[in-house]
Amino acid sequence: MKLNVVIVGAGSDYLRFLWSDSLEKFQGQFVEFKYPRKIHFIYKLCCSKKVNLVFKTPIFLFRRFNFKFEKFLKKDKKNIVIFTDLIPAYFDYSYQKELKKKYNLEFVFLFLNDMRAILGNNEKRIFNFLKKLNSEFVYTFDKGDSEKFQIRYFVGTYPNIKNFYENKRIIYDFLYIGKAKNRIESIETLYKILAKNGFNCYFVINDVENNHKRIPGIIYNKQIPYTEYLDRLFESKCIVEINEATQTGVTLRYLEALSAGKKLLTNNQNIKYEKYFNNSFIGIVPHGDESIDFSFLNSPSDINYNGDYTSANFLSSIIKEIKMKENLFSSNN
Repeated sequence: MKLNVVIVGAGSDYLRFLWSDSLEKFQGQFVEFKYPRKIHFIYKLCCSKKVNLVFKTPIFLFRRFNFKFEKFLKKDKKNIVIFTDLIPAYFDYSYQKELKKKYNLEFVFLFLNDMRAILGNNEKRIFNFLKKLNSEFVYTFDKGDSEKFQIRYFVGTYPNIKNFYENKRIIYDFLYIGKAKNRIESIETLYKILAKNGFNCYFVINDVENNHKRIPGIIYNKQIPYTEYLDRLFESKCIVEINEATQTGVTLRYLEALSAGKKLLTNNQNIKYEKYFNNSFIGIVPHGDESIDFSFLNSPSDINYNGDYTSANFLSSIIKEIKMKENLFSSNN
């Protein structure tokens, strides 16, 4: 079976980086999801999740502007099109059916945010949305969403990077770079605890309102390219992960720590059930007044990570399943 892999995602440098090993191994194409500039406001309105939950906008009028991947599809190959992050929420289902009639095509939908953050709190609407995707390859990084909405769970994908920056000098004890979302109070509280304990921290919080009271020592609203983020990561002992209250899965920070050989400090109590958890690799921010045990930070930890969360491994497992399904179909006919 000859394959043609197309990955559709936002144009962020970090997303391209996450899929770099798959693009290389399978000679795939990365297609950037873009708003048409000339009709930007109208298009954003038609793609708005909140608006579409109330009534269906004519998004089909713009579908060929944003999903420009059809020109990369091959009629003589098995096409695998992967939608990442929030992109599945913008996809037009009639276009999906149209493409499946023209090509040998399998769609894969990956949700890197919890379903309520993407589609709101109405569970019936979420179930209806997932049904319309009409694909058996629908994945979420959130274990709670996987169980509730009966879709596949995956930890995420991340390339092997440990050998890229081996000689970087350690400057910081703890690193956090991320958006405020609904967790800014938790992030700032943790920073105060770390600073009070004498740790050298590099904290950047983005999407913070202008009238928010700043905490000295934290950098606010500074957009950092992912290449620069990697520099800060390898200059740090430990990556900080702060989950939102509704989130039950791990984040990209967990995968970064594994791949880079760094420590992880997280408020995710469920992380102790992950494959690579151990107390010398991961510190957990406890609930309530219990203090953080910082002994993990300088403890030797050999977790023997084997790179099983790379995008190439993830995609290989999907390809294997597709081949088995097609062989079974052909043998029954």
